Amino acid sequence: MKTILVIDMLNDFTNQEKGTLYIPDSEKLIPVINRLITANPAVPVIFANDAHTENDIEFKDYPPHAVAGTWGSLLNPAITPPPQGRFLHKKTLDCFFNTGLLEYLQPLSTCDLYITGVVTEICVRIAALKSLKAGLKDVKVVLDACQGLNLKVGDTSRAILEMLHGGVKLISADEAYTELTGERQRPS
Repeated sequence: MKTILVIDMLNDFTNQEKGTLYIPDSEKLIPVINRLITANPAVPVIFANDAHTENDIEFKDYPPHAVAGTWGSLLNPAITPPPQGRFLHKKTLDCFFNTGLLEYLQPLSTCDLYITGVVTEICVRIAALKSLKAGLKDVKVVLDACQGLNLKVGDTSRAILEMLHGGVKLISADEAYTELTGERQRPS
């Protein structure tokens, strides 16, 4: 079974004007992610979203963001969740920690996991590597459907290399679309 995982495409990360931890160029991912999550209605889509408490320990390292129940913690409204979309709220950088993600994936017999969203070198990297540890066979990071923060020059590149060396497959959105639908599409 194929499954798509969309990580943290929330207002605080994707809205340049109001987002408290805006990831530069993250809004450019929205049409790419929308195309993938609507490509095949039989493919489950999971949205793993930050949902922090007001005094979260993570705010020692990052500005307050995605506080549960606030505008910033909501999915960017330009993303169109499909009817089969499932929302998981994460309180840490790890979308497997106390979210039920693994318990949700196992009954689906997920073999191919397509990972999209932000931040490439943090939550995307953790999700990809933990997915392999959890026993998923084909973990694929859709590179042009992910965006890094690159706080230090080379952070995103190092994360991509770590994922590649760890057994994660790196693919384009066009490749993912073809795999999800079984049909070829002209490059976007």
